[in-house]
Amino acid sequence: MKMIFKNISLIVLLAVSSVVYSQNSPELNKLIERALANNKELSSYQLQTQASKANINTAFDFDKTTVYYGYDENNVAPNDKALRVFGIEQTFSFPTVYGAQRNVYKSQWEQNKALYEIQKNKLILDISLVYEQIVYTQNKEQLYTQLDSLYSAFSKAGSRKFELGETNYLEKITTEAKSKQIHTTLIQLKSQKQELYEQMKSLVQSEEDFQVSNNQL
Repeated sequence: MKMIFKNISLIVLLAVSSVVYSQNSPELNKLIERALANNKELSSYQLQTQASKANINTAFDFDKTTVYYGYDENNVAPNDKALRVFGIEQTFSFPTVYGAQRNVYKSQWEQNKALYEIQKNKLILDISLVYEQIVYTQNKEQLYTQLDSLYSAFSKAGSRKFELGETNYLEKITTEAKSKQIHTTLIQLKSQKQELYEQMKSLVQSEEDFQVSNNQL
């Protein structure tokens, strides 16, 4: 029970944090607006809600009137001719049936509306989280780009000093190892950033290209 409560608390906290963050980020707000307009999964929930709402007004619709025609050779009139019968038929249910049907349609509409709101909030939360991860990763990428340049210079300087006999081999390979480590991390960050952009594209589902320019953590 405690674990369930913690999970719910975490979801609420993330949702509140995302709302507050989006209020201070016009760029994020724009992505959310595009996602709400373009996301196909959310649109399907919206269409279901609209359809179920329209059904409420059909609860009191009567069955269509039918016209029937009958010809029975065994049913003969006084003039010895078979009777030809024309008629109109209309079926009605008890008023309570229509009322119950309306309640069912209304309940379905409220349920679909709630599901739509849940999906909408989940989409906003997912976009906000991915957006924050992009901002964080891009900041980290900038830092490691600087470090990569710096340690690359250190590595070249260490190799030169080793050639001149000003340093030992251990110091040389330690500097080179650190430079390679930072460069590998930089490559990984670039790959992570690309994956995050792909995630954002799948959420926004817009044909327009976008680039996160915000660098405020």
